Amino acid sequence: NPVFPVASGDKLVAYVLVSPCDPPQEIMIQWHAGDGWEHRAFWGPDLIPYGASGTPARVNMGPMPATGQWARLEIPATTLNLQGQNILGMDFVLYDGQA
Repeated sequence: NPVFPVASGDKLVAYVLVSPCDPPQEIMIQWHAGDGWEHRAFWGPDLIPYGASGTPARVNMGPMPATGQWARLEIPATTLNLQGQNILGMDFVLYDGQA
C-alpha cells in the first residue's frame, strides 16, 4: 500500500462537488496515520459523531461548500496533528445527501 509522508507546513487538499438536488448536511474527511483514524476535518454542522470535538480528531473547517460547483477543501496538516506522520488512508463521510 502507498504511504504518503506529511511534512510540517503541508496542506491536505480534496475537491468536492456537492449535489444541488440532494446536498449533504455535513462533509467529513478522515485520514488514517500510524495512530489510527483520529484525524478528521468537517464542513457544515457538527452531526457526525466520529472523534472528540475540538481536537485533531474532529476539527470544524467552516460552512458547507456551495452546491453545483467544484470546491477545493484545504486543511493545514498541523491542524490535524499529521505533520511528521505517514498517511496510510483517507475516507470521505457524508451526513445525508450526495457529493
